[in-house]
Amino acid sequence: MVKSICYIIVSVLILIGGTIGEQIYLDKSFEELKTEVSAIDEKIDDKTVTVNDLEKLKNSWLKQKERLHTIIPHTEIKEIDLWVSEALAYAEIGKYDETKTKLTVIDQLFKQIPKIFKLRIENIF
Repeated sequence: MVKSICYIIVSVLILIGGTIGEQIYLDKSFEELKTEVSAIDEKIDDKTVTVNDLEKLKNSWLKQKERLHTIIPHTEIKEIDLWVSEALAYAEIGKYDETKTKLTVIDQLFKQIPKIFKLRIENIF
């Protein structure tokens, strides 16, 4: 009986520890990406943005994506892939207003996705 209770407690602690570690990793990963999006957004306002800036964001996302595949759903990853690709495509043809709009959505995705995995009641049930 005592062993069973100990096993349950240890299992719950491992689960909580894993969840906290996952959340810290997600927050760090998406914070780096949000910083890049903000920098590009400022460059668009200053009219100094280049296609290389968007390509750098895409490459950063692709690096993060390799590791995030194990944590977040593939539908979320696909959605970010599409928005980043659209932003890059608009930048390549010089439509920076549309690029800015796409970056706004990307920024929101980078803010909302880590919240989905927070250890909160609404995410458990």
